[in-house]
Amino acid sequence: MKIKNKPLVWYFLFTILSGMHLFSAVMVIFYKDWGGLNQFQIQTLQSVFSVGIVLLEIPTGLVADLVGRKQSLILGSFIAALGFVLYGSFSGFSSFLVAELIISLGFSLISGANSALLFEILEKQKKEHELQKIRGRVRAAKLLTYAFSAQLGSKIASLWGLNAPMFLTALPIFMATFAVMMIPEEKKEKTKKGESKIQLAMKGLIILKDKKIFRLAINGALVNSSAYFLIWFYQPLIRKLGMPLESNGVFYSAMVLVEAVIAANFGRIGKYTKRYLDFSALVTGISFLLAGLFPSPATLTALLLFAGGFGLTRMELVNSKIQLLTPSENHATLLSAVSLLAKLVLIPLNPLVGLVADKSLSLAFLLVGTIPFLVLVFLPVRPEEE
Repeated sequence: MKIKNKPLVWYFLFTILSGMHLFSAVMVIFYKDWGGLNQFQIQTLQSVFSVGIVLLEIPTGLVADLVGRKQSLILGSFIAALGFVLYGSFSGFSSFLVAELIISLGFSLISGANSALLFEILEKQKKEHELQKIRGRVRAAKLLTYAFSAQLGSKIASLWGLNAPMFLTALPIFMATFAVMMIPEEKKEKTKKGESKIQLAMKGLIILKDKKIFRLAINGALVNSSAYFLIWFYQPLIRKLGMPLESNGVFYSAMVLVEAVIAANFGRIGKYTKRYLDFSALVTGISFLLAGLFPSPATLTALLLFAGGFGLTRMELVNSKIQLLTPSENHATLLSAVSLLAKLVLIPLNPLVGLVADKSLSLAFLLVGTIPFLVLVFLPVRPEEE
């Protein structure tokens, strides 16, 4: 589909700029070599981030539903940029802890508002039925940005130090605020008589009680929690295998390119939701188990392509499906609640898996690889959720 309308163009530009994560290919090395942290401390920081998201996700989702998606995205981007400046300026666990909390506030403001604003743009153009397709292409654009920024960040790290990519990530994220300013936001329709804006927004939480919505959300959150650890463990595995530093950027770029191809085809994949979600959970679990049992460049490649390509994209499809099943005025709050579920799962898992990884990286892979199989057995997507 050719992008002709200006709101969508600005939205894509916001997506690209906010996705310039220059630190991605050297992130774990940054923590260990520049910050002096072990894997347990790294994952503990991620639990702190998750706690911050859990505490802030619903309130910030309400902010987006009540005062506007644009305002939430602008404020969130500005706050996140400040967090990255702090991250790249001071090393050590305490400094990183403060930076994580600041970034968690910024990302909370961005989280639900981001997807809700896209739906709002499409709804205005009477194209909400194309949400899965457009959202897939937005995701593909962001992933291509990840691939480019990983390569650029690796070069920056080699020239200016491991903290430079983290510090400089603040620049494109701050610039993203100007892109979102250019998107016209629709005036909210008046609420029904006797219904306050707070009551309307809180419906987003009530909707999550629907069994079909909740099963989709918890299924997505659990498998996503498994695939999530790929981001933190592929770099230590590369180091364990004795591969050069440049391999980080190459493997990461290959992974996100596969993700981009899959995400760009969400319009087609969305017709087979159950089959895709089952398949992506299965290959995520298998690839982690293989990498744990037989660590090698071959199993690392399979892990990045399958757990990365399929595992890390499936939550986008879950969110799109949930949006299509629910009223648009509740989307920011509802998607914030779904994101909250995912973070709740990671709060206990992060330090536990990090502690195991410090003892045995292979054992950590095996532990993470069991999660998708448990989901397939106890929380499979039902045929009526197709």
